[in-house]
Amino acid sequence: MIRFPYRVSVCAVWAACLFSSACGRSHPRLTVGSKDSTEQVLLGEILAQHLSKRLPDNQIERRFGLGNVTLVHTSLLTGEISVYPEYSGTALFNVLNIEPDRGDDPLLDQVREGYRTKFRCEWLGPLGYSSSRVFLIPRRIAEKRKIQNLTQASGNHEGWAIGGSREFRDRPDGMVLLTRKYEFQLSAPVQIVSEEQLYSALSKDQLTFGVTRSTDPHLGSGDLVQLPDDQSVYPSYQAGYVVKLETLEANPGLANAIKELYGKITLERMRAMVRRVDFEKVPAEKAATDFLKEVGLSQ
Repeated sequence: MIRFPYRVSVCAVWAACLFSSACGRSHPRLTVGSKDSTEQVLLGEILAQHLSKRLPDNQIERRFGLGNVTLVHTSLLTGEISVYPEYSGTALFNVLNIEPDRGDDPLLDQVREGYRTKFRCEWLGPLGYSSSRVFLIPRRIAEKRKIQNLTQASGNHEGWAIGGSREFRDRPDGMVLLTRKYEFQLSAPVQIVSEEQLYSALSKDQLTFGVTRSTDPHLGSGDLVQLPDDQSVYPSYQAGYVVKLETLEANPGLANAIKELYGKITLERMRAMVRRVDFEKVPAEKAATDFLKEVGLSQ
């Protein structure tokens, strides 16, 4: 009589542990990460909301604004996050450390094969747009010096005062490519500026050459000329998501859920979302929700 309640208690605890373990297995956690930019946070939030609908048995968590490409990629490999948005050109130069083939299709093949063989990861994309580099100079300079592309700009022997993001200054697919492939000459060290500061500095002649991204909502404002990369030095920056192969295997339906976003996020849609968040101060969660409704993925 004394031992019977104890046995019942032990059995109850044992059963509870089994139940808890089973629940843990039936509700695996998926953590969506991102880098710092508004665009990255939007890509992360879009996926997090979409996965919440498509994988209701999964616990979806968010870890946005983790830092640069090295930090976020390391977070993926260590299991701190499960998936994050990455661009094909960024992956080639900064994660896989290989020179890209010319053209989008060979480049994407290199990205997919590189992730699989080096990291046992999958790059799932493209989502529908490229976050490409955009090169700007004041119109008056373009007209005076008859500059229509980067090759002609590289012949400016007076040198350029260039402004851009920190990643453009520091990464191997940034300023290094511009000076190596086009032999650009500088009149001053590269200045690190925000997008808003970039346009102000160009209008005030504090800078003569600016570098931004195609998703920049400021594009089209100011009396500026966009210079094409006429030698195709810079790769395509198609947006996609990176996830470990083991994560895909452990979460049936994850790959298909991501593939539902293929072709849905156009450049115009992404630029509009960034504009809403940065200019109109709409929360990224709201912008992502509205996007999913717009493309028919809200159910």
